[in-house]
Amino acid sequence: LLEIKKISPACGCTAAVVEKDKLSPGDSTFIKAKFNTNGFTGSKDKKVGVYSNDPENVVVTLTIKGKITGDVVVDPLRVFLGDVAKGKAAKAEVKIYSEPGRNISFGDARTRDDLLSLSQQPITGGGKLLKITFSKEAPIGDFMGRISVPTTSKLNPLINIPVIAYVHGDLLLIPRSLSLGVLEGPLKKVVKGEVIIENTSNKPINIESVNTSNSVISADFSVIRPGFKYSIDIQLASGSIGVLQSVVMVKTNHPDIKQQEITIPVYAIINPAQDY
Repeated sequence: LLEIKKISPACGCTAAVVEKDKLSPGDSTFIKAKFNTNGFTGSKDKKVGVYSNDPENVVVTLTIKGKITGDVVVDPLRVFLGDVAKGKAAKAEVKIYSEPGRNISFGDARTRDDLLSLSQQPITGGGKLLKITFSKEAPIGDFMGRISVPTTSKLNPLINIPVIAYVHGDLLLIPRSLSLGVLEGPLKKVVKGEVIIENTSNKPINIESVNTSNSVISADFSVIRPGFKYSIDIQLASGSIGVLQSVVMVKTNHPDIKQQEITIPVYAIINPAQDY
């Protein structure tokens, strides 16, 4: 008996349901997925993860692809502010205007995110220039906000512009999370990965301990430059199998209590080996 345990769209703009989640041999079912294109333009692909009890395919990824045409241009479609140091503001600009031959009006841009402030001004030929400021008061961690602009377009009555940033403290992770990839299992040997921690302040900070949230993951650290640069060495144990989501917790002696512990997400998918 095949059991579909979970349907997981990768984005909040996509919804998916399965008609029948338990299938006997020879049975079939439909997975219905819907992508809300409001606020989007251009070529898009959205993914839906299907998790089951199939030992050979624990997760199968479905992809919805298409091109969304409209009468409004948004440049850029998304605002990526990248890595932003704690206590520093970040700025970006977005242009919104009509396609040639279209006469679209734009209302006032707005956001519900307190960490974003906006100013807007008209541009030559119609449209708007949005000036976005990301607050220096933002806390450490991932930020995902949104700016909305109402229009008179029937195709795009409301434009949504995602704003994405990562606020880091004195300790910078490279990379911020570790993917060990899609592997064949059960693992015959240990799989290793590494994350570098850099202290961007002018005062030395020491690592006191490293722990993990999953017993099949072990982690330790080595010193590259005392007080300022460390290597976090992460290992996935042999014999592991399945979908792995774990966290490595690094405790430091940082004087700011909010920065004394940093976490590193670790991911892996270990599928059973297939016999041919």
